Amino acid sequence: MDLIRPLVVACIPAFNEERYVASVLVRLRECVDRVIVCGDGPVDLTGDIAEALGAVVVRALRCMDGFECAVRLGRLSFIGD
Repeated sequence: MDLIRPLVVACIPAFNEERYVASVLVRLRECVDRVIVCGDGPVDLTGDIAEALGAVVVRALRCMDGFECAVRLGRLSFIGD
């Protein structure tokens, strides 16, 4: 009998993390099937870097309420996938 392997998704809240996002995403590739980076109104290149490395990027149009909002955005983007 074939077992169904669960899809493993990492949801990464990120606000102006261009300095670190690449190293985090490179390491995560070995552990998960998909990465969603949720930006809560960043003004740097975090989203662009994440997209270039294959992550799905969800951007809030403006800074909302931080971590919780970013996680909610990520979860909703995955459910809608």
